[in-house]
This record gives sequence, structure tokens and C-alpha cells, in this order.
Amino acid sequence: RGEAATATLNSQLSTLNSTRAAATATLNSQLSTLNSTRAANGGHPSPSPYVPDLGMGAWAESLRVGLPDVFPFGDEHLEAVEIFTQGYVRPRFNSAAKIADVGARLAIVPGLTTFTCGATTDGGYRIDWTDAAVNRDTNNLMTAAIELFRNGDVAVTTNGVSWTIPREPPFAHDGFGQDAEWIAANFTNATEIAAAGGYAAWVDAQVGEGLTNGLYKLTVGVAEDPPETVNLIVGDTSVAVTNAGEYVFLLEKGVEYDYGTVPFLTNVTSAAVDDIPRAQVSPRLLSAVAGGSGGWTVDGGYENREPTAEALGRVAWWPLFCGSPDVSHIGPDDGPVTFDAILSDYCGVSAVTYAWTASEGLTVVSPHAQSTAVRIEDMPSWAEAYLAVTATIGAKTLYSYTDRLTYGTNDTPQVHLSLNIPAAILLNGNEVSAAKIAAAGWAFSSDAPTSGVIQVSCVSGGAKVLASGLLGEWPVGDAVAASATIEGIETSAAVGDVVFRAAFIGDDGVTNAVTRALTVVQAKNVLLPSAPDDGLVILTNTSVALQLDCEPAGADGLLSTMWHVRRLRSDGTYGEWMLADYTHPGASTVFTPTEGGIYEVRALASVAAGGTDERFYVWDADEPADIGLRKRGDCKAIGVCDEQWQIDLRNCAKAYLGSTDYAVSGRAQGQYEYSDAGEGSYKCSYFVAYRIRESGLTLPVQRQRYWRKYPPLANDWADGTEISGWDLLGTTFDPQPGYVIAHPAAVNGHCGILDFDGNAVAAGLENVNRRYRDWQDGTSRFRRYAHEN
Repeated sequence: RGEAATATLNSQLSTLNSTRAAATATLNSQLSTLNSTRAANGGHPSPSPYVPDLGMGAWAESLRVGLPDVFPFGDEHLEAVEIFTQGYVRPRFNSAAKIADVGARLAIVPGLTTFTCGATTDGGYRIDWTDAAVNRDTNNLMTAAIELFRNGDVAVTTNGVSWTIPREPPFAHDGFGQDAEWIAANFTNATEIAAAGGYAAWVDAQVGEGLTNGLYKLTVGVAEDPPETVNLIVGDTSVAVTNAGEYVFLLEKGVEYDYGTVPFLTNVTSAAVDDIPRAQVSPRLLSAVAGGSGGWTVDGGYENREPTAEALGRVAWWPLFCGSPDVSHIGPDDGPVTFDAILSDYCGVSAVTYAWTASEGLTVVSPHAQSTAVRIEDMPSWAEAYLAVTATIGAKTLYSYTDRLTYGTNDTPQVHLSLNIPAAILLNGNEVSAAKIAAAGWAFSSDAPTSGVIQVSCVSGGAKVLASGLLGEWPVGDAVAASATIEGIETSAAVGDVVFRAAFIGDDGVTNAVTRALTVVQAKNVLLPSAPDDGLVILTNTSVALQLDCEPAGADGLLSTMWHVRRLRSDGTYGEWMLADYTHPGASTVFTPTEGGIYEVRALASVAAGGTDERFYVWDADEPADIGLRKRGDCKAIGVCDEQWQIDLRNCAKAYLGSTDYAVSGRAQGQYEYSDAGEGSYKCSYFVAYRIRESGLTLPVQRQRYWRKYPPLANDWADGTEISGWDLLGTTFDPQPGYVIAHPAAVNGHCGILDFDGNAVAAGLENVNRRYRDWQDGTSRFRRYAHEN
């Protein structure tokens, strides 16, 4: 009997080895084919795959797996998918949609079928069936694979035959890029565009040179191939972009256009080209733009507000605008003087409205006409005058004024020199410490229409003074005012360390001179000296010191600062900014919140010279990528609690950040009368329950099955399920740190302990983290501990 059994066993082993060899050869062939498909999609061979434990086999088993990178599907970006061993992949539990299907119902047979899945090195995901039984028939085997690529494409292989399912973008599109299909869908003159040599050449011809037709070209550059198809939007036009390159658009001056990419790309640039050569621009405009001696300012030109991940940008080209002519002085023999508003190259459909204003003593005859006469009612011996004009196009107002106009009977008054430099200036919010001001404009004036030389110099501080292309000195004829540009100013090292001197040396040799000191103040960040790096949580009626960090030392006395706060609402939005402290000298205050909530802070600072600088309380450092989503520059907050138990519970949860004790792949030991949580289960509800009990609060067993006892599930926290000792809050209130927050889902929701900034500490797929993105999407619910009687 022993010999017979041995012979039978050897025969079976031989057959099994042959089957394995054939299966291995088939699998190698399929992998070769799939690698070719992967290479075409920019992929690389997979790392070691994950072999799930399916017990004795699987006919209708499913498992949820986290993806190494988000996968675009429809208008969503998935972080996980559900794999069915029968041969298909769905985006989530109970979804009616399928991402991909091998086209047959497969069964996994122990000892025969190999089933693996795992991440690829390019951020994709691959599932393999080797020798799976079709319809549970072991005589009909199939080897198949499904691979998800980061760009949304899917590759399917069955028995060595592979095909790709390209992603269909979730937005309306015609073709990809500005191809012939896109042109035909967007333009009625597609034949004309083709004859011009393509869309880009046609746009160049329409913009032309010197056509003065109010058109310009916008070029949007995409530096790298997008990771997925994106929608490039410019006004009412959109382009489906899959490749790097330049995309051009024909736009109209005097119109604001939204522009940007959805989803947002960071490597996008934009540039605009005008249609008018400089030789055809009004000499008056050229003189002013080049810094000539004209007294009228020039407004208009190209404006670009860059798009962000939160909002589209805005682009516009406003026609150049200024007043004319350059009149220095109006005397008794001049009578009414006619002034014109010059609007260069505007052909838009929006009506233009004009408005003239003048100082006392001058009368504007036609204040809302493009040309108007200006007359003097009572002729003084000598007086300075102010004259300005605006042109409004839609919601945009262009502005031009002259600051060198005088009027009176005396043409040769005494010289009076003034140097118009403020005591302090405040750098813009996007400047950094020691940033330089390039071409910052300052003005000085003399009301004398006499001949001589004006000299302006920086006697300390190292700045340069330029005017009309000359360094610090230029002649003055009958002009009564002049302007200069100051370059090379850095943040002051001390208060008043930049000193300027202006001198007028007349032809008669008489010198008039004045000096002024300037401090360049750099406002950097709002500081909370008592706040730890990982967030500040306090009780109500606790004072917090707020300080606007600025340079140089002692410059805070030159500032006036107004402080505002706003609170997070339960629907994920923020309320209106509220005044936290009235404007006062200096750059610091004390904030004492009397109501609980999650507060953002901002400071609005200004100096006597004008200008406002908004500053928010921001993070000092990035959160580690595996712990949280916050990056440098994200808005930080102050968490304010009504009761001490909230702070204790929040601090207890925060101490576990990074812990892998509650990972889906592991087992959480039972504590506090709850049963343990097994491998493959989500454990966010266990993490919340254990932290509640650890911090000394009560939480009952929510349900029991035989001897196993369970805490409340995430969806129990999120819906109306009664949880003894914990009040379910309404839908309109201000959440506070320490509350339990729960995000509902059809099958498995998510729950955590609310942190200081509206995020939450929760047990995720691999560790305890602050990485969940949807806490504040408006659907989460909150619970607050109810004290026992």
C-alpha cells in the first residue's frame, strides 16, 4: 500500500509541476504584454505584490485597498478602490459604476489560482489573476490583469490580449488641445483658420501690428505633461489639455477674463502681446510711460491675477489712459483751456463714462465729457491747482491726474522747494525681509516756473535717485513740478536711516534745499509668542498676546494696527471678520475670547504714508506628509474651549499622532471592556472610544453580539443614533476642539477628535493622522460630552 500511495503522490506532483510550469509561462507572457502597455502609459514594473488572505478560495470576495496616489475617475479623485475577485474593480462600496471588468466571472481555486494586487512604482495599481476558473469551471481557466494608471487610464489583459480604456474627462470638450476638432467646434470660420496656417498663426494675424482693433493675444504655457487631462479655461473658451505646450487665445481689451486649469496645475505661465507698435502710440502716452517730464499720470495696461488651487485667476488688458495736454500754468490771458481724455485702442462693447474733477478755483465746464473746457472764476496772484479725469469701463475705473498745474497772474513767483517723501513706508505683503523696491515712485515739487537745476540725492541709506534718465540732477525750465524714481531701498536697519536731500539751484545762483528721513518697515508675520508649534488650545476668557513681527527694531511705533478674528462654522465655512481690537498705535495687542470656537487672526497695519498690510497667523513649519495636510503658509488657528475636558481629550488624541496601533492591517487590543478590533477592519471608532475613556470621560458599550462588545461606530456618531452621555449638536453652531466629529458614508464613515484648527486627529488606513480631507465639507456632525448628573 505504501508503494502504491507513493506512486500516486509522485504522479500528482508531476502533474502539478507541469501545470505550474505552464501557468508560469503564460503569466510571463501576459506580464510582458502588460509591461508594454504600462510603458506606453509611462509606467514601470510593479514592486512586490500584496497577496490577500482569501482562505479556502473566493467566488464573490471583495476587498478595499488604498491607492499609492489619487486616481482620477469621473469628476472624482479616489484614494481607494474596491476589488472583486470575480474580475472587476469599483470606485467604492455599493457603487453602481465599474472602473474596469475583465469580461468574465472568475473564481479563485486554492492550489491552482494565484491572485495578487499591489502598487506600481509610478503610482499606479495592478491586480493579477493567474489560472482563475471562469464561472467556477476548472477546465476553463483565464489569466487576467487590471492596471490603474495615475492619469486615469486603465489597462485590461485577458489571456495575453491587452487593451487600454482611456479616461474620459469629466467636462465638455472637443478634441484634445487646439486641434482641428476644437477649432471646428468653437469657430464658424474653421476653413479660414486652416488657410491661415493654423489657429496660432490666425490669432497673430488678427492681433496684427498697428491695427488698433482692441485685440491682444494671451499665451498660456504648460511646462510639463499634466498627470491627467485638465480643462484650461479662458473666459467662455476651454481646451482639454493632455500635453505640455503653448495655448493661445484672442482676447479683447477692456474685458476681464477668468482663466486657469481644473484640476489646478502649478507649472502654468501666461503672457500677453499687444497689437500696437510703439511708433503708433500717442507721443503723450510714450512720454509718460517712459518717465518723461509730462505732468499727467498714465493708467491701464496688462493685469494678471494668477490662478490658485482655490479659485481661477483673472486676466485683462486695459487700454492706456491719460489726460492731455501738458499745461504747466494758466494765466489771465489763456481763457478757458480745453483738456482731453485719451483712451488708446479700445473697441469694446462696454460704454465708457468719463468724470473730471478739479480743485477749488477751477471750474470744469463738461465734467462727464471726453473733452472739456476748464476756466478760472477768480484769478489769484498764484495758486497750485489739481485736475484729474477717470474713465470707467464696466467695473474698472482708470485714473489720470496732473500734479504740476498752477494758475494766477504772477508768472515769476518766489521759489518754494518741497521734498515729498513720507516718514515711513510699509512693504507689500508679498515682500520678504531685505527685499528691494524696484522703481518705487516718490515726488518732490517746486512751484517756480524759473530755470535752474534740481538735484536730489540720498545722503545716507545707499539709495539711487533717477529722473529722466539722469542720476540725481536734471534741468528745470518753466516746469513747476518734477518727479523721480528711487531705487535700491532695503528694509531699514534703524528708524530714519534713509535720508534724502533736494536742492533747487536757480540760474541766479540761489540755492534752496530740504532734507527728509525715511524708514522702510517690513511687516512679516503675526506672532503668538505663547503658542506651541503644534497648535494653541485655550479656555475661554484666557488672554493671548498677538504681535505683528516687523523690522527694524522700534519701527512698531510707526504703525497703526487693527486686529480681526473670525470663527469656523459647523458647515465648514468661516463667519465674518469681527473686530478684535480697535486701531491703535503699535503692532501688538491682547486677544481674550469670551466664546469658544476655532479662530483665525489677521492684522491690518498701515503707516502715515498710507497703504495696508494684511497678515495672517501661519504655520512655522510643514506637517510631516504621513501625519497631516498642512503646509507652510496654510492658515493656522486658535482653538478656544468652554471646558477643560475638551482640552484634555484633544491633547490625549494628539499624543497618538503617527501611531500605527490602529492601522487597518493590524489588530487593536481590546480595552475598557470593548472587544479587540481585528485585522482588515477600520478602527477610527475604537481610537475615539479609547481616547474618551483614557481622558477620564464615560462612553458606554454601544452594541453587543454574543460575548463581543463594540463602541459606537463612525456612522453612529454621525447620524441620530443615541449615544448615552454625548449630545448630538445641531447644524448651525461654532465647533470647538475636543468635540467628536464624524463624517457620514454609505457603509463606513470616519470619526475623530476635533483639533485646534478644524482638522481632526483620527485613525486612518496606516496610522493616526490629520490627513482626512472632507471633515469640513458641510456634512460632518459633532458631539459634545454631557456631564453626568
